[in-house]
Amino acid sequence: MMKHVNHERLRQLRLYGMAKGLEALEPLPDRGQLAFDESWAP
Repeated sequence: MMKHVNHERLRQLRLYGMAKGLEALEPLPDRGQLAFDESWAP
């Protein structure tokens, strides 16, 4: 499980779906190179 401030804050706010989405982005090799909206494109 990733250790990230945003992830912990999302859980504190009970935004579990958003936290899960952030977790899904973690293993992507190019996640830091894409804009947020580009990372969700099909």
